[in-house]
Amino acid sequence: MDVSLYFQKLKIFSFYSLIFILPLFFIPILNLNFNLQKQSFFTLFTLLFFIGWWAENIFLEKITLRKNKIFYTFLFLSIFFLIFSSLFSSSRSFSFLPSLQNILDNFLTLFFLFFFLFLVSAISFDKKTIFLVLFLFSLSFAILNFLLFVNILFKKNIFPAIFQPLEVSILSAIFLPFYSLLVFRAKGWLKIFFIFSLFLILFNLNLFNFKPAFLIIIFQLIFLVFFLVGKEKKEGFLLYFSLFLLLTLSFFLYFFPSFIFSDLPFYLSFPFLAQVDLVISTFKEGAKEILLGSGPGTFLFQFLNKKPLFLNQTIFWGTKLNEGFSFFFDSLITKGLLFSFSFLVLALLPCFYFLKRIFQKKESVEEIFLFSSFLGSLICVLFLPTNFLLIFIFFLFLGILFSLFSIPEDFIISKSKYFIFNILFIFFIFLFSFYIFIQGKILIGEFFYQKGFSFFQKGDIDKTIEYLQKATKINERSDLYFRDLSQAYFFKLLSLANKQDVRDVQILIFNSSEAIERAIKISPQNSSNWNLKGFIFRNLLDLPQAAQIALQSYQKASQVEPNSPFPYGEMGRVYILIAQKLEKEGKEEERRENLKVAKEKLKKAIELKSDYAPAFYLLAVASDQEGNLDEAISFLERAFSLNPESYIFNLHLGKLYWKKGKENLDKALLPFEKAISLNPNSIDAYFMKGVVFFQKGEKEKAILEFEKASKINPDEPRIKEIIEKLRKGESIDDILQIEENVAS
Repeated sequence: MDVSLYFQKLKIFSFYSLIFILPLFFIPILNLNFNLQKQSFFTLFTLLFFIGWWAENIFLEKITLRKNKIFYTFLFLSIFFLIFSSLFSSSRSFSFLPSLQNILDNFLTLFFLFFFLFLVSAISFDKKTIFLVLFLFSLSFAILNFLLFVNILFKKNIFPAIFQPLEVSILSAIFLPFYSLLVFRAKGWLKIFFIFSLFLILFNLNLFNFKPAFLIIIFQLIFLVFFLVGKEKKEGFLLYFSLFLLLTLSFFLYFFPSFIFSDLPFYLSFPFLAQVDLVISTFKEGAKEILLGSGPGTFLFQFLNKKPLFLNQTIFWGTKLNEGFSFFFDSLITKGLLFSFSFLVLALLPCFYFLKRIFQKKESVEEIFLFSSFLGSLICVLFLPTNFLLIFIFFLFLGILFSLFSIPEDFIISKSKYFIFNILFIFFIFLFSFYIFIQGKILIGEFFYQKGFSFFQKGDIDKTIEYLQKATKINERSDLYFRDLSQAYFFKLLSLANKQDVRDVQILIFNSSEAIERAIKISPQNSSNWNLKGFIFRNLLDLPQAAQIALQSYQKASQVEPNSPFPYGEMGRVYILIAQKLEKEGKEEERRENLKVAKEKLKKAIELKSDYAPAFYLLAVASDQEGNLDEAISFLERAFSLNPESYIFNLHLGKLYWKKGKENLDKALLPFEKAISLNPNSIDAYFMKGVVFFQKGEKEKAILEFEKASKINPDEPRIKEIIEKLRKGESIDDILQIEENVAS
């Protein structure tokens, strides 16, 4: 038997395995990022695909490509501009290599997707192979929808292969029209299976009511009805009737959804206008940003730096996104106009070739259905958030269409060229191996990270630190791992704060500081790292220079994310804490100056986000410490109106009313009662209610409230003393110590 046939079988096996298994693939023992798992599977089987294709051509002493210079030109240009964008990136590490937060948008991943496109385009496709490709995808997504339905029905994650249901909806919508053809083409049990699958997918789509999925289905069905006229003789009227029925049903479900389950996952999509604003801001920066972008994988940094101000009045104000509205619009920001234009031309070329075949009347029914699914994937890539599987499907369809629409051309491999071909083969094998090695490190690191997180949820901080340390050793490129390790050290530090073990405390402070410094070194453009450093040191103000380090960290965070109110609010908090410390030291002038600066920072936070409740609360604290009680009440009432369910706001609003005088005692009771309803174990709220009742002259009620506080903390001697004095009819004014509103 010809050796080339063995490699041809390897090529075919790996190709069809990718199509059928990739949508369903997961590693059962690893509860990890499913996009990352699918990407690892893709890399391994694309390597097998490449080896089979390469060896087959070598043994046949010829290489078959497509006679299409336009396709290869824009394929080359897309890769070329991707390389340049990565070389001139603002963060080369994030741009070149994949990471947990950056699965898709990096040079290596995109390069191998383009390489996969090249390999697919070199295969010859006929009607049967096209039908088989669509059949395998449809079968895979039918199984996926069934597993998803079982998960929803039993409200348990029985099958962890299921990723976000709305992502499944989009991907299923791309293939839904093809199910109508499968219903007619299939026989026996397969016909029953696909009829069931068709209704199950429609049922799931109706459950989620994800409008873009229905719009994709409607667009594809209109396209099919228009271009199938006169093409399908065998099924004829029944096929058209089923397509019209699907179209009508899709329109109906789009406008009149029926919700059966009320606790379905919420879909968070980046606003289109915000994405346009980011693109415009990027294009204003200069020629480099316009042409090459900020670099693959840097959308988060661009989002933080250029986040539109109006987002502060939406749910996105505190969100940090690694991707935006769509792959294409993200590319305009991160990879620049040159790559985006080349990619867009490459994506739209099949449309031109398809119309050309329509006019030449060479298209088959299978090609029309394939092109319909391609258009669905193209819409997603251009106008919807994407995941790895969706991008894979897009590149697969793109490769198949270029193979269909281009004439094959054989190039003889002469003996003089064998050396060059072998060098290229070794280079690609090395590149694949390196890519698999990086993915392996990410997977193993994420395994340890998830273990650490599970121990954190159980309250085992030592085990949390142990596994986070392992995660950082395996994947030293993740700022998330080091940031969470820093927090873990700090939480352990808090648990040791009252044990007077100075050496252990010093070691934990050092470890926490070192971990956050590593996170900052990895990703200095991520404001989360600077904010955490500020948080750590503002809780260690007794240490020399701690206040200065905290303020510098929050200042750096405000530079990285200039439109975020958070770092300004935290700077205000630090200045208030410094003022409280200065008050104890008797430095009145410095105290007032710090309170003044604190209020300036807090007002800046409110200027950025007019409904930023924490800033209003801290302004109330600052005004109270300045002695301006009316202003403090005004600010805290504003904070309360923004978040009436806040325990802290209710407790401290009650304290301010109490401080206002006896005429406000009844007014103070209401927020204290609300605070108790929010936190039934609040000693402070019960204590303050007792104080209010005492000052109103209602001694029995006061004793009752103090007794409730004592039950929560029976080891507090002051409360017991108050109860004893009240029962004896003695005054308690000398032992009442009301804690001032604090900023920590």
